[in-house]
Amino acid sequence: MAALRQGCRAEARERAQRLANLRPDHPRLADLEVLVMGLGLPAEPPVDPADHLAVVEERLVPVAERRLGKHAPDYLVPQWRALADRLFCAPFDPDRPRLHDSYAALRAEDWHRAYVSVVGEDGWWRQPVLVSRRLLAGEALGDDDEIFPDWCRLCWAFPETARERLAEDTRLGRACRHLLELDPPWAVADLPAWYALACGEEIEPPPELADGPDASLLEDVSVLVAEGVVWNAPDEELLEYRRRLQSRHPALFELYLSLYGG
Repeated sequence: MAALRQGCRAEARERAQRLANLRPDHPRLADLEVLVMGLGLPAEPPVDPADHLAVVEERLVPVAERRLGKHAPDYLVPQWRALADRLFCAPFDPDRPRLHDSYAALRAEDWHRAYVSVVGEDGWWRQPVLVSRRLLAGEALGDDDEIFPDWCRLCWAFPETARERLAEDTRLGRACRHLLELDPPWAVADLPAWYALACGEEIEPPPELADGPDASLLEDVSVLVAEGVVWNAPDEELLEYRRRLQSRHPALFELYLSLYGG
């Protein structure tokens, strides 16, 4: 199996042939032949990129994970990189979202490439799949300046996709998941404001959504977060922010009082 992990096609083919000669009925022989075939895939891919994706995703991935276990990424990452190279500059098609450089780059855990691929698409913020991919890349890169605007995009414009992401082991998911389990649950659109308040984060809304009501709520919360703990009498401007938050979202206002004082 070392030859497979290291991409040594000739050695892997020789070992597979030796096993076929000695034990043609060996239970692992068919899987071994699939993996040996895969080593030649980057150099000799199918004509149609969709067929290339299908071979990697439907044949190589399950066999590699079954036979190579924790070493499967050593075998699979070059496969995904080769596919990403082939899809380089291919336009995003929402009807075939996996046939895009960003998808293959994420599977290869090439986070920077996935990010660049997404933002290279005109109007990427209108596609929930691309916003989600940029978010995943940003989280892996630890880029807070990009993570939070993308969470806002999902929560405000694509709540169903946001729910899917929140169910995963992501930063905001771990923090906010319990709010969706309350009775009644919090609205997905309110989660960025809750996170800003609960975690003391000043979050800039994405520019294309900055004029909406959700962004306005987030702005009010961010002002109050920036003000910090106010034990003395606040000025009239701050009082207006507090009154507005109390009127718009009583639950957030209660959280604000519990965290920052009356």
